[in-house]
Amino acid sequence: MAVLLVPAYKPDEKMLTFVKQALASERFSAIVAVDDGGGPAYSHIFQALREMGVEVVVHAVNLGKGQAMKTGFNHIMLHHPGEGVVAADCDGQHSLPDTIRVADELEKLQQVDAMVLGSRRMNKTAPWKSRFGNGITRFAFFLATGLKVYDTQTGLRGYPAGLLPRLMEIPGSRYEYEMNMLLSFAREGFQIVELPIETIYIQNNAGTHFHPIRDALKVFSRLFVFAASSLFCYGVDYLLYVLLLGFAPVPLWVCYGGARLVSSTLNFYINRRLVFKAEQGSLLWQILRYYLLAAFVLALGSLGVSGLSYLGVSEYIAKLIVDTLLYVVSFVGQRLLVFRPGQVKRQER
Repeated sequence: MAVLLVPAYKPDEKMLTFVKQALASERFSAIVAVDDGGGPAYSHIFQALREMGVEVVVHAVNLGKGQAMKTGFNHIMLHHPGEGVVAADCDGQHSLPDTIRVADELEKLQQVDAMVLGSRRMNKTAPWKSRFGNGITRFAFFLATGLKVYDTQTGLRGYPAGLLPRLMEIPGSRYEYEMNMLLSFAREGFQIVELPIETIYIQNNAGTHFHPIRDALKVFSRLFVFAASSLFCYGVDYLLYVLLLGFAPVPLWVCYGGARLVSSTLNFYINRRLVFKAEQGSLLWQILRYYLLAAFVLALGSLGVSGLSYLGVSEYIAKLIVDTLLYVVSFVGQRLLVFRPGQVKRQER
């Protein structure tokens, strides 16, 4: 059986209703609630939970949802070793049947390298902020990781016992923590399983703490690092080319090829370690795929510049257009073909 974890900041009666239902189901081995510094005004809620038999852990001040989850994980590892965890929000947005389905799937997997997501479907009845925000982060997450996760913002998730120590190490103390989890899982090749769940919004989701622009920028940060890596290696390439031309009595093609060989090797190393963090994969196969992709992008670039020039576009403008488009092609190609991500498994109801 799994432990139900409910991090809570200034909860209301909806949390009591949800926990009562969970206790009555007898599906969970224990229920742990974390009072994230709500203060005396909310102490009656947590006292009522204690009287029901819920294990309550208290923060003296508000530390954020991420830290509340880590506190809950720590408590569960100490008092319920070997138990998986199902985390649910305290605001009534997750139904008990869906929470139990996540617990069932978590136990069915029986492995330490998978996370279960309760994935909401953003139909036209969903608040625009939720649809807009999830759409942005879904697209950004795919570009950054190569994984298609439908609901990156869900708070209903299942975590196997074996991964709890690793989850404690992931940075983040507030709402960014759950996005950091997904990015870490994608980078480290862990499996992500999505289960479709009921979409419930309370008061048009007015109380949501989701910030779509902030979260999208966080995901796009990998694209920025990739751009910086490309720009830096381009500078190295050009500098070596100039140096070889000026100081080495060798043919022009040797200067060009030697500079490109050094800069591309440096680019591969930076992207492998810092951008995609894919050091677990086979180095030989990654190198082979990297240079095959580089050859394809080079050929595509040459054709693109020639084609635009033939249509009357300035050679300088043509190169800017083609290189901008190929930047995206190169990033996605490296993410999907060279430094392959983990897995996302979806299930129907």
